[in-house]
Amino acid sequence: MHHDFQPYFAPDGSETWVETDHAKAAEAWMSPMTGIRPSGVVEIPANWHLDDWPPLQPIPGRPGAQGFVDTAVVEKLWLEQFDFAYREYETFIFPMSIHPQVSGKPHVILMHERIIAYINKHEGIEWMPLEDMAKEFLEGRIPGVKVEGGVDL
Repeated sequence: MHHDFQPYFAPDGSETWVETDHAKAAEAWMSPMTGIRPSGVVEIPANWHLDDWPPLQPIPGRPGAQGFVDTAVVEKLWLEQFDFAYREYETFIFPMSIHPQVSGKPHVILMHERIIAYINKHEGIEWMPLEDMAKEFLEGRIPGVKVEGGVDL
């Protein structure tokens, strides 16, 4: 989850970071990662705002778990994410993460049908498997994220 809409090479693991510890003041743990170097592993972007699980899958007894969010709210959020990416990027990946136990429900299937119809009305849209996205990134047809020094992340 280093970028919302662009692929990149996953970090090689040599970077340093401080674990988030909410029991401490933010100053104790809020610092940027350092020494990020790319590995050879292509990561397709993902983000929690385009994942069906957090808003639509209830988890009883778990604080912060929402579930049962109106699909109209989720649909609006997802379409706004798409509209932003379509406006800001010439080429991008729109990574909707869906789980069968969540998106297989009738009301969520209807939401997905509306989202797909909306997306398909836009010029230049292409649907493809993740493997093909990674291949196109490696072959230079899908641009990736650049980090300091011009190295793909």
